[in-house]
Amino acid sequence: MPQSTPVTTHVATPAATPAAAGTNAPAAASSSDESGSVPANYSSLTELKNTAPKVYNMMMMTIAQSICGQMQQQSNTLTQMIKEGEDSPY
Repeated sequence: MPQSTPVTTHVATPAATPAAAGTNAPAAASSSDESGSVPANYSSLTELKNTAPKVYNMMMMTIAQSICGQMQQQSNTLTQMIKEGEDSPY
């Protein structure tokens, strides 16, 4: 069985706004750090997916976009190398 790697993520919490001052809205978490997020530890991606599906989906989309960007850069580099090779007198 593969070893699981703990996943740590920061979940943003809504800050108290002046519009919500007169409502029964809950106050922002007092244990949050300067960025307004509360750290949460997950022992697996499955646990993150089940507990916070929006965070999981956003994380997966960010990873996919990063991979696609890297692939595009590598493709551009390879295309340039091929073009320079075709133009070479050798």
